[in-house]
Amino acid sequence: MMLWKTDEVPGIYLSSLCTWREGRGEPADGWRGILHVILNRSRRPGWWGQSLASVVLCPKQFSSFNPGDPNADQMPAADDRVFQQILALAEKVMSGQDEDLTGGATHYHTLDTHPDWDKSMAQTAIIGNHIFFK
Repeated sequence: MMLWKTDEVPGIYLSSLCTWREGRGEPADGWRGILHVILNRSRRPGWWGQSLASVVLCPKQFSSFNPGDPNADQMPAADDRVFQQILALAEKVMSGQDEDLTGGATHYHTLDTHPDWDKSMAQTAIIGNHIFFK
């Protein structure tokens, strides 16, 4: 495991938790996509925040952190292999050691949802069950 500055640890953990909640049924490339969206947002500070943690916790941005979402109360077990794999991948992505397969995406949604906001954005990739946009 890599050593991180203290202020980065919560962001890595929250990014991993978000990815686990929203993409644990996806292949590893799907996890990478979600992680890159979080990283891309943190690199382009705006209304959604300027750090990994603030991006993940920005209200109504990642559904698994919204009150009432069925994933909002889900937490991985200490020995959850998928979460451990996502955490290791998050360290790689957040340290710049992973190519962004989303084409710089800052947003995504599942294939079966159709939000209004995606009409004003450029689609950059489809990975697993998610469509990515910027």
